[in-house]
Amino acid sequence: RKQAKEQGLLLPGEDITSLEMLRKDCEQRVNAAPTEASDESSVFRGEDERGYDVIGRGALLRAARNDDGTEDGGTLLHVMDALANHGCLIVDLADGGDGTGDAEAMERMWRTTEEFFEKVDGDDDGSPSVPPMRVAEGVGSSHAMVGYASFKDGDNRFLETRIRRDDGALLPEETAGVVGDDGARSLVDAFRIMSGVGRDVVRIVTAASSSEAGSFVVPGSVVSAGEDGAPSIA
Repeated sequence: RKQAKEQGLLLPGEDITSLEMLRKDCEQRVNAAPTEASDESSVFRGEDERGYDVIGRGALLRAARNDDGTEDGGTLLHVMDALANHGCLIVDLADGGDGTGDAEAMERMWRTTEEFFEKVDGDDDGSPSVPPMRVAEGVGSSHAMVGYASFKDGDNRFLETRIRRDDGALLPEETAGVVGDDGARSLVDAFRIMSGVGRDVVRIVTAASSSEAGSFVVPGSVVSAGEDGAPSIA
């Protein structure tokens, strides 16, 4: 926060007293967001340090929290530092070699993706046996699309997939006809892995923001704590 103040940057909840100021703040954040990858020598990490810090998948899990239910301080600072200073968090899915299952699942997903587009290239008409882009059914949003699309004479090609809520099936279902049942399963596994990482990161960020804003309550206060006695968010 001190560094942001010195640079004249607005922070959430500070000095924003009108919609006009909020608009300027949003524009500032959009324009400040990194658009290209940088090597470790040029990435600003806070203070005078540079370089990316990689965090293990296990450190983000709920099981890695403190005994009282609060987030581990080192993990919380690592996550917030990464997001605040260079807009991304690098997660080691292999957890330093302690568990390679998630990393192997992601590798299967990439192999499946490569196989899909190789088969597209091999089709006589240049299109796979999956339907064109359309609104997905049963996924909870009228804006969710599934299907295949190709633009600029095949220079840009997309396979948009979703998971059906009621049975966990991959949509469009015809995808399995191109990459097989195992290939379709690898896409679902990859989604569940990455969404799990996302949920844990959101949990940690919410805890950090709530702690800074004084939004936690303890047992005995007006807003009751969780069943395990851990602080909850007001």
